Amino acid sequence: MRSIVITILIFFMLLTFDSLGQELNVINYQGKVVNAETGAPISSVSVAMYLRVDSSLISYQLTNNGGRYLFNHVKDASNSYLMLSHVGFITKTLNIDRSGLLSENEIPTIKMSPKTIQMDEVEVFIPPVRLNGDTLEFNADAFRLDPNAVVDDLLRKLPGVTIWGDGKITVNGREITRLLVDGKVFFGGDTKTAVQNLPKNIVDKIQVYNDKSSKSSVQDSLLHMNIKLKKGKNYGVFGKLGGGAGSNKRFIADGVVSGFNQKTQISLGGAINNTNQSAHDMASLIKNTSFKGVSAVNEYQPNFDISGLYTSKMFGGKFSNDVLFKSDRDYKRIGGEFYSKNRSGVVSNMTNREYNLESRSLLESSNYQDNLTETIKNGLLTYRSRNEIRTIEGDLSLTTNQSHLSHLGERTTSENMDVQLTSQKEVAKESEDSKKMEVKFYIDQSNFSVRYQGFINKSLKDKLYTSDNKLDNSSSKGLWNFNRNYDSNFDNREHKLDLSYDVKHIFLGNSDKYRDWNINLRTNSIIKIDEGNVVVKDYDTETAAYKSNIYLTNQFIDRSYDNRPNLVISRYFRKEYPNRYDKTLLTQVEIRGQLLIQDTGSDKERQRYNLKKANFIPKAEITYIDRQFGNSETIVSLKYDSWTNLSSFDQRASLLDSAHLYALRLGNPHLTPSNTKEFNISYDFSSRHNRHLVDNFYISAKKSYISNAFNDSINFDSNGRGIYQTVNIHEGGENLSISLNSRKAFKHLDHQFQLQLKANYMLSTMPKIINETKALSSSTIYGGDLSLLYTHKDWLMIQLEHSLTNYGSKFSSNTFTSGTQRSALNFSVNFLKRLTFQNDLSYNTNDFQMGDNNFVRWNSTFILRLFKSNQGEFKLSLFDVLKQNRSVVSFSDAYGVTTGYTNALQQYIMVGFSYYPRIFAK
Repeated sequence: MRSIVITILIFFMLLTFDSLGQELNVINYQGKVVNAETGAPISSVSVAMYLRVDSSLISYQLTNNGGRYLFNHVKDASNSYLMLSHVGFITKTLNIDRSGLLSENEIPTIKMSPKTIQMDEVEVFIPPVRLNGDTLEFNADAFRLDPNAVVDDLLRKLPGVTIWGDGKITVNGREITRLLVDGKVFFGGDTKTAVQNLPKNIVDKIQVYNDKSSKSSVQDSLLHMNIKLKKGKNYGVFGKLGGGAGSNKRFIADGVVSGFNQKTQISLGGAINNTNQSAHDMASLIKNTSFKGVSAVNEYQPNFDISGLYTSKMFGGKFSNDVLFKSDRDYKRIGGEFYSKNRSGVVSNMTNREYNLESRSLLESSNYQDNLTETIKNGLLTYRSRNEIRTIEGDLSLTTNQSHLSHLGERTTSENMDVQLTSQKEVAKESEDSKKMEVKFYIDQSNFSVRYQGFINKSLKDKLYTSDNKLDNSSSKGLWNFNRNYDSNFDNREHKLDLSYDVKHIFLGNSDKYRDWNINLRTNSIIKIDEGNVVVKDYDTETAAYKSNIYLTNQFIDRSYDNRPNLVISRYFRKEYPNRYDKTLLTQVEIRGQLLIQDTGSDKERQRYNLKKANFIPKAEITYIDRQFGNSETIVSLKYDSWTNLSSFDQRASLLDSAHLYALRLGNPHLTPSNTKEFNISYDFSSRHNRHLVDNFYISAKKSYISNAFNDSINFDSNGRGIYQTVNIHEGGENLSISLNSRKAFKHLDHQFQLQLKANYMLSTMPKIINETKALSSSTIYGGDLSLLYTHKDWLMIQLEHSLTNYGSKFSSNTFTSGTQRSALNFSVNFLKRLTFQNDLSYNTNDFQMGDNNFVRWNSTFILRLFKSNQGEFKLSLFDVLKQNRSVVSFSDAYGVTTGYTNALQQYIMVGFSYYPRIFAK
């Protein structure tokens, strides 16, 4: 297998180096632009280089603050000319002659003359890029692309713009946080929906501008991107209609049709398959039926990682309509979505769990099968309004959920790997019918804001549970059999309210002297009310009827209140030099209290109690921001937070259900509140040009200290049954988490490389109690992902990726470890713009103390685009070519390690056809 991977890698490396070798004879041309009258350098001049023979665009730049420009990796430019344009200056053309260069690559200084604008002046020249006020604009017509090109193809030609393998877009190292079309969110706002569907020929400009709240330079705070369509071409229809059939009775069918005009956007779609493909809602289905795009991974595809085999059905619709639209900062919009999805499947699981015990080795083995059917229906209405005075947002959603589960399982516990202590055979049938209504609204007006989120969820649950349990221990041999019915009715309500009021004018007045100060009064409140009526009955063999279980039958109510009033005081210290740098130091302190109340009622006396806790929980932040215009942005932040938690209703007063043979849980009425203190430090660097080692580098470390922490005490009886009870750990506990994210992209002519690194580390240390033995316990999880993506034009994509996850746990002298690793090669080759060959090849290793399990997963696909406009697509896919795929269970915690297998999707062949309807303005 490794030889196959190496052969494929060598083949594509030869292709890559051959292409690079043909283009090594390049030169970096540079020069300077100044004012002809004053000699001062002119910044933001659009400098475009064209071939003289056909006026095709070679490259383009904007001059920096010193008036300089640089063309990287340009072939011999002796047969080209420059076109320079700037608002307020006369457009100038300069032929490049090798004999006129100051050096091999230095173009003589260009002088531009200021102009007096006349009413009858018309400028025909369209620069490829220019600054229009505070907006950076790229003119689409300046770029010659394939007639079937989409916005994605255009963006890949723009300087400083990078489309990453995960679909994120960055401009000069800064991530685009919002992508709009004609100033509006486009079908939910996912970037792929717009850039991989809209044709390039209906686009007028790509506009990039900073957030209104940002005070930094436009070239250093490029957050929003707007795709401005040509006048009269702001309507269209696009989508996908497709299906396929394969071996092992596999099938798939999906379709989405979306249409838009100046005021309205609407989508209708649906999908059905038995290949573990799942669309969570309409937005996820829309974004994964794109017409075109260079991507290493398509999210909507057969899922070979999840446990089980599922058949899924889904249909729905989505719309939005502009009641009023003036700009992206002044509009009124209504919208909505509905969907219905059904999923049915079978999950088989076989696992072993070895526990961390000081004096004995305990192994729990289980084997079960679940048959699940679930139907979810959701309806959503939205309202958005924004102007200079206020912002209003409102959502209303209704959701119903009906599910049925049939469970069949066997479980045993053994000591020292061979002495069986217990065995169990269980059958369960569960059904649930729930209805949920959720309301959200947000109002932000001048110096006041309010945010509310609340829901009401009513559910009916019915469960029939039977089990045959055998206890083999010599001191308590016997059979424990259960035939128990649970009939439950739950009513859950939650209300979250956040209020903020700017009181700066009350304390400091409106003097400009205090413009860098902010003072706010805030309050954050959460109210939860959980009611339940549980009727439990046991089957009586003598009367052949179910009789009430008086102990477990119960009616209860749990009311909790968490209120955090605070006074927020912040101040900015700022030092700036126009067009050079902007340095800001933010200091913020929250003088905050917390009031916790829990009041319960129940038929059972032990479940009736009232708790109150008031505490001072301050919060603070220091953040330093260093923006070097045209060079970099660095953010260093140090934060402190604190809070108090009460024990939950189940931790404090749960009723012992003896049917849960392997996990008997006791309540603990003596629990006291826990307190957490958390420190967080982070460093975030973003480059504004490609000369830095990385484009983005982010690292953060979070350390928390928990006093009086909640943790489970476990006692295993002579039969190996675990009895759990939550207790306070007075010595407290500590948690440490570190995360790192770095990426680098660079272009060389038509070649682009992307390197991304993600890493994380988590350590939790806390005393734990097992069989009344207290010892310091630690759990670690660490992992990472390294990815290298290479693309050449639109015909070659190669991605190499390696990821790993490792678990470790230690209790006293016992240590357990487990881990998984995945090495993957994904590549896509497009021949003659119609035939595409895609491969996803991964080598998976799973390391346990009980053995290793390694396998190779190989998926291969051939795609043929049909018709003149490439709207037809024939696809032949071979999934799990080597028939080695499996789903492995592997993790460890402070109590032990769990390993095993579940059923998963395996080898099949699929043949499919899709049609992409595309109707846009001509």
